[in-house]
Amino acid sequence: MSAPETPARKGFWSTLPGILTAVGGVIAGIATLLQAFHSVGLISPTKPTAVPPTSASVVALATVPPGAAPTTQPTPSGLLFADDFADPQSGWYLEVSPDSERSYQNGELRISVFKPNWDAWSYSGHFDDLADLSIEVDARRVEGPARCDYGILVRMQDDATSFYTFAITSDGTYSVQISRGDEWIKLVDWTASDALRQGALVNHLRVECEGAHLAFLANNRLLTELDDKTCAQGDVGLIAGTFDDAGAVVAFDNLRVWKLR
Repeated sequence: MSAPETPARKGFWSTLPGILTAVGGVIAGIATLLQAFHSVGLISPTKPTAVPPTSASVVALATVPPGAAPTTQPTPSGLLFADDFADPQSGWYLEVSPDSERSYQNGELRISVFKPNWDAWSYSGHFDDLADLSIEVDARRVEGPARCDYGILVRMQDDATSFYTFAITSDGTYSVQISRGDEWIKLVDWTASDALRQGALVNHLRVECEGAHLAFLANNRLLTELDDKTCAQGDVGLIAGTFDDAGAVVAFDNLRVWKLR
């Protein structure tokens, strides 16, 4: 048998409807008073704080903690292309010039840059409309200055000068940029990460593209991801560059390109 309810509790519940009615009347009175003040200009609605617009193409940009997983988990649906660069006829763009050299050497694709503050790249020649993909490659600095950069190109357009670049430096930073002809647009400025192996050690680089969403990884750790619609499709490539000191030589191996579904 349950204990009987105390008189004090009964008194509270019996008076609750009256209390709620009184509170409702006070709220209604306050609302009427505020409306009257607004009508005569004594108060005005708060204006929202202006938010600076983003760039025309980048709609989201985030640098994520080392070791985090991509916000999306694209699934490779099939290997489209693989190259260990053992065959000098596998199709990559090659050139020797006073500024740079692209060549097959010792089972690797090598890019040498002879000029300071210069970039040179090669492209596969196998794709012109590849949009949703995952590309990975092993890359290392072979010789040259202590600080150089190298990385992956994706969605390269027909002119071979419009593409996304994911590059790292041999002293442990990374960046993401868009090349538009003679213009470079930084989406992620040079940022240090302990996920990157410095010096002449091999770094395993990966870029995942699915629609407008792009994710950039090194040694199986996500460095950053962003949304951008500038380049929708195209070829893949590899890049190496110098800063103030010339003479960088970078080698690439074990490239894989996967189709994402």
